[in-house]
Amino acid sequence: MNANLPQNTLPLVPLIKQLKEKNDKKNFNLAAQVRGLVFLSAYSLMNSFWQIWNHTFYWDGMKPNGSEPTGEIAQQIEKNWGNFKNFKDEFTATASTLFGSG
Repeated sequence: MNANLPQNTLPLVPLIKQLKEKNDKKNFNLAAQVRGLVFLSAYSLMNSFWQIWNHTFYWDGMKPNGSEPTGEIAQQIEKNWGNFKNFKDEFTATASTLFGSG
């Protein structure tokens, strides 16, 4: 795959024409270039899909007035913090003073 492939892979026809113009015509492998463009398109699409899924999963889990955890996670919280309120208080205090990039 050509390391100089453009990041934006759509539409394919103008990009293939650009690639063909930039490469030595004797060494230009159209099939390899198209495979590379399709791969990058599919990768970008899947990357976007997983980002959307992750954010949706995160925010759905952070709804106000949600229920308290149950099962093994509740047992671990009780073991380490005594109860869920203590866990929430420490989590909130730590999150409020910790800088993050997103």
